[in-house]
Amino acid sequence: MTIVQAAVEVLKAFPNGLTIKQLYAEICRRDLYKFSAVNPMGALLPAIRRQCYGVEISKAHPIKYFEIKIVDDVVYYCNAKVANTIISDVFLVNEKQVFLIK
Repeated sequence: MTIVQAAVEVLKAFPNGLTIKQLYAEICRRDLYKFSAVNPMGALLPAIRRQCYGVEISKAHPIKYFEIKIVDDVVYYCNAKVANTIISDVFLVNEKQVFLIK
C-alpha cells in the first residue's frame, strides 16, 4: 500500500477531514503504511499536496484525490469521487503511476 492509498482509506471514515497530524496518527494506528523517513509527516504532507485540487506545485500529480478545507488548521479530506471507491492496485504505464479503482 502506498502513502496515498493509506490516506484515501483513512479519510473515507472522516468525511469532515483530518489535519496532517491526525491523518498520520490514524495511518499508524491502523498499520496501513510503514514510514521509513526520519520525518514521517515530512513525507506524508508532500505526497498528499501533490494530489490536492487547488495546490499548484511543480511536482503535482495529474490525478487529484484530495481537497483542502481550511478552518482553524489545514484539514485534508478525500475528494467525493474517491471517497466511496477502493484503490485496488497501483502500476506504472509509461513511467507514470496509474491507480486501478474498483
